[in-house]
Amino acid sequence: MKLRIVMAKCFTALCLLSLTDFYGQIKIGDHFTEISPYSLLELESADSGLLLPRLTTAQRDKAFDEGTPVGMLIYNTDKKRVQYYTEFMDPNGNLARKGWRDASGNSTTVGKFLPENPAIGDMHYQPETGSLSVFDGKRWNGNTVGGFGDLSLENDLLSLEGSSKTVDLSYLREIAAGEGIPSQSDIESPTSGDVYVDKATGKFYVFDGEEWATDVELKARNGIQKRANGVLELGGSIIKPTTFSITASNSLAIKGLEWANDNSQHELMVVEKQSGKLKRQTFGTIAMVKEVAEITATNGQKQFQTPLEISSANKINVFRNGVRVDFTVVNNTTIEVEDQAVCYQNDQIRIEQYN
Repeated sequence: MKLRIVMAKCFTALCLLSLTDFYGQIKIGDHFTEISPYSLLELESADSGLLLPRLTTAQRDKAFDEGTPVGMLIYNTDKKRVQYYTEFMDPNGNLARKGWRDASGNSTTVGKFLPENPAIGDMHYQPETGSLSVFDGKRWNGNTVGGFGDLSLENDLLSLEGSSKTVDLSYLREIAAGEGIPSQSDIESPTSGDVYVDKATGKFYVFDGEEWATDVELKARNGIQKRANGVLELGGSIIKPTTFSITASNSLAIKGLEWANDNSQHELMVVEKQSGKLKRQTFGTIAMVKEVAEITATNGQKQFQTPLEISSANKINVFRNGVRVDFTVVNNTTIEVEDQAVCYQNDQIRIEQYN
């Protein structure tokens, strides 16, 4: 029996070798003498088919590694789909990764009428309405993208007439579907942006890099905080070095600050020359000399002499009875208080001036 089996194997091998040498091709099944000039191996049968290796996802991942040749075919018994090993390219044409892809991918069509018998994740563009729709397993969900009427699709390239720009739809990942919330068997190794449809409810799920989410949730951080009603506003902790770039026309201003009368209880905010970092500094470290003039006003008096020549109005503070008041410069030694601060008899005026 063993000799008979070996002889049968040898005879089969010789037959295959002779056919290969003679034709350079192999055909198995019906009409074996009729073979396409383009085929290396051809199968023909009216009552039989090609049975691919049937593996679970775990068996597939154990049997094949990154050295698997592109084009390898299997039937995944977990997903109940034919899969092939392929290269995934990024939009710049560079190799992003290798992996398994379902052979039953989604289709993208263009036309006036929606296609019959759509599959989950199929896309359809209607030029007359400018509507791009996705089939979620129960219905077509459409969004108007503009009534162009001159958007065309060819070889998965979506293009607009008169523009050199195209969108390669072949990079779109397949929209998966299943019963209930998404699981590992629905999408293997999901990445951010993967989409899943629950066929029972029609609800969409999006993978955010960590988990499947049904609602997009904004996260506030680095000086931005989110209130209970979802409104984002300034506030919170700065968690990394942060730079604001301003120009002469796009400046930064803070209005409504209170005036500090007691310098011993306050500090100055200064800017580091090289880095532009904001820092704080006490008044005592600033090399400035303050001159003070104490004046007892007469009734109706508005103008007063300063203790020093005026080089800048920003270096002068004027107080009437302890309250800071606004003023204007009359000349290099005289200031005039605002109309609301015109003095009564014996009002006390204090002028603080820095050199």
